[in-house]
Amino acid sequence: MRIFTWSIIFTSVLIDKDFTVDSNFTTAAVDWFVDASAGNLHLAYDISGVVDAGEDLAAVEVDIDGDPRPINSRYDIGADEYDF
Repeated sequence: MRIFTWSIIFTSVLIDKDFTVDSNFTTAAVDWFVDASAGNLHLAYDISGVVDAGEDLAAVEVDIDGDPRPINSRYDIGADEYDF
């Protein structure tokens, strides 16, 4: 198992966290996203294992669009919270 460190700078908060490849998505299908070719990487639908499957990062209160995090019971994996 490969371990790497990931630092997230988001809304002036620095979070240092160790993650393992086993707990992250390292591949994604193009159809997961609204319009990947145009750079719109918002989730197009509820992806099992991504939505409500992220780490609890209480210091990160909003997503990349400024929407509150988490929207449901848990954080989503990625910078954007999927809103049903």
